[in-house]
Amino acid sequence: RLQKSLTQSPKLAPAQLLQVALAGELDGAAVQLDAGASTLLAQLRSTPDVALPNGLQATLRPYQLRGYAWLWRNMTLGLGSIIADDMGLGKTLQVLCLLLRMKQDGAFADSGALVVLPTSLLSNWQKEAARFTPDLQLQVLHGSKRPADDIAADVLLTTYGMARTQAAYLKAQSWRIVIIDEAQNIKNAGAAQTRAVKAIPAQHHVAMSGTPVENRLSEYHSIVDFAHAGYLGSAKQFDRQYAKPIERDRNQQQALALKRALAPLLLRRLKTDTSIITDLPQKIESDQFCGLSPAQAALYQSLVDESLEVISGAQSDIRKRGLVLKLIMSLKQVCNHPAQFLKQAQAAPEDSGKLQRVLELLQEIHAA
Repeated sequence: RLQKSLTQSPKLAPAQLLQVALAGELDGAAVQLDAGASTLLAQLRSTPDVALPNGLQATLRPYQLRGYAWLWRNMTLGLGSIIADDMGLGKTLQVLCLLLRMKQDGAFADSGALVVLPTSLLSNWQKEAARFTPDLQLQVLHGSKRPADDIAADVLLTTYGMARTQAAYLKAQSWRIVIIDEAQNIKNAGAAQTRAVKAIPAQHHVAMSGTPVENRLSEYHSIVDFAHAGYLGSAKQFDRQYAKPIERDRNQQQALALKRALAPLLLRRLKTDTSIITDLPQKIESDQFCGLSPAQAALYQSLVDESLEVISGAQSDIRKRGLVLKLIMSLKQVCNHPAQFLKQAQAAPEDSGKLQRVLELLQEIHAA
């Protein structure tokens, strides 16, 4: 068996050859590199400075500049990217910088960018793009809004649900880059949602996640496979080479090999890192913009209409001011959840855009 394995060279795809070279081993045997390959890998591990795009309405912190340059380098090398910074470190801003630079370099002349994200983040992306990269043209594909014949924008924002139901339409478009936010939504490789997202063709892929690993390494493989298809081999190969030795046998050598192999594709910075904490202010506030659910929007509008009618009929200014204050308090309750305003005992999460986002944040915080 030993003689057979030595005489039969394994057939590896180019992506697998790269991860073997970075890991420094293949099936437990050390891999030696010649001078040329070593030089190429050294270049791959370095991140040169990249000029910021014109029209950017933000001042990036040093670690954000490094993240933007890293995303740009990977794209120019044809590598996928998983940006997995902690919550609050500005992943969206770094990706928006990349998109704006791509636009200015003419990358969207005949193909666009697709961003797939949870419904609760649609408003957040629109707000941040309008604030930091106003030159980027955004279009939304969500809910009752059906696909147009032509996408008249640089970036199309859509949800995971729409990526599944409008799979045929999205696959037929020409995409320069596909970006997924909250990438844990594709951690289940067998789910229809995951298959639909991975089936969308593009020249480059970026995954964004504050929690790149959750329960099992197989979930990690699914996200990496989106960012750079085939890089870690098939799910079966990955399970044999990495998942079982690491999870079952606690093999530290294989864990280190996996870390080396993923180094060019994965960027994760923590707020507790000493190299990051000096770049941050004492306190980070991150606004989360949440859209109203259909139930919230209907209740909100009816409450406004009824209250304004009552307010307009009030006889005194004091009475009017009291009614306005009551309306504001009621609308705040509706924005929290219709059940709070209606004093209902049960509250379904899907009835509130804010509650949906709260639960997503709690999952990220718990996993971290």
